[in-house]
Amino acid sequence: ALCPNVINQRHLRTLNYLFYKRFVEKTMTQENWTDHVQSTVGENRWLQGHLIQLLISYCDLNTAARWAQRCNLPKEMLPYGVADELQKLQIQERVEEASKEDHYEESRKKDYYQLPIPRANIHFLQTWEEMLQCWEKVLRPGQVVGIDMEWRPSFGMVGKPRVSLLQIALKDEVFLLDLPRLLEQAGTEGEKEKLPHFIQMLYSDAAITKLGYGMSEDLKSLAATWSALKDTDKQAQGVVDLLTVDKQVDVLSPEQSYEGRRFRQPEKGLSLLVQHVLGKPLDKTEQLSNWEKRPLREEQILYAASDAYCLLEIYEKLCKDPASFGLSSDLTESLVGKPSIKARSKKQLNKQEVPSPSGQVCKHLQRAACC
Repeated sequence: ALCPNVINQRHLRTLNYLFYKRFVEKTMTQENWTDHVQSTVGENRWLQGHLIQLLISYCDLNTAARWAQRCNLPKEMLPYGVADELQKLQIQERVEEASKEDHYEESRKKDYYQLPIPRANIHFLQTWEEMLQCWEKVLRPGQVVGIDMEWRPSFGMVGKPRVSLLQIALKDEVFLLDLPRLLEQAGTEGEKEKLPHFIQMLYSDAAITKLGYGMSEDLKSLAATWSALKDTDKQAQGVVDLLTVDKQVDVLSPEQSYEGRRFRQPEKGLSLLVQHVLGKPLDKTEQLSNWEKRPLREEQILYAASDAYCLLEIYEKLCKDPASFGLSSDLTESLVGKPSIKARSKKQLNKQEVPSPSGQVCKHLQRAACC
């Protein structure tokens, strides 16, 4: 077997030959040259050091720095000028990465539904003192609220998941209830019935309009979280499940544009309804997040708030002009007999008029009991 020094010298001669072919004869393409150089040098630090010296001679410091970064060479192995250039290169890449992130954020704002309320109006509730403030604002006669829930994806596991986050949207603010934390706190105070009592009061109050999408499934998950809530679906009043009108919406809003969306995955569910009614779909990137992990990321908080708040805007727009979305002037027809799941009970509709989030009376959309 040849000694390592002999092998290194052979590879070094190959390296010098590759530089001659590329930069003197100019008979080798950049792609082929790069492939051969990488193959010749490999993980050999001695050869990598000679590569940097050759790059300084044949090219420039910037090119040498890029190869030093590609080879992950320690700074102590680099000539002074290359080390300095590498530092500049890393700073430049961080700036470019930040610019890309800003561009991506602007693109998201252009393509997806955006919350119309300030970030300061989204409240993440983890204490009972905070819950009481929410309680006072939500449990008011004539209130219209959008409700959604999040839980950790089960990925095929049997049984209903436990709800990790309960979102309640009002016209001007959104409350995100950290259920595991509130339940833990209630356990230590010996007042475990507080939160289920609040949820029961909300769902059973016919004077408060509750908007949801597939709310029957949400209530089943709530019942799996607290046995005290197992009859909430039977007691629910003043609930409007927008899933029952989803398939009836067949006219796209005039402001909707398909440009720039041809290569995205097709929207479905609530996201598709938001797209049809409000012009832009929901960004569902965070849907499969681990909703039990704390703290929640900012993206999760905005996603959760959007899921609940968009229900208010959909409802108000459908109330104002149902005909433009292919719906009858009396939206009761869109709610009766079109359950969100197979096992819905046949409750009578409450025929009283429902206020819209803006405070106006919605004459078209009647209250329907969920489940």
